[in-house]
Amino acid sequence: LKHENIVSYLGQEVVHGNELHLFLELITKPLDKLVDSIKAKERAPLLRNEIILVAKAISSALKYLHNLPTRLMHRDVKVIY
Repeated sequence: LKHENIVSYLGQEVVHGNELHLFLELITKPLDKLVDSIKAKERAPLLRNEIILVAKAISSALKYLHNLPTRLMHRDVKVIY
């Protein structure tokens, strides 16, 4: 999968026989900066333009996933802050 709003899966390893460690792309995109600014505000409400930015990013990623030739199952569509 290659989309600017989807974190890339890089690999995995099992540690101590039962701990699964996933390796994901380091996010250095505009939404990452938005999340950092939200954290700095101690979870202050989002501004209207920030809500629109997040909604557009999520919609773009979902459209990409839903238009792939191979069907995928996804979950946890959200912004964590």
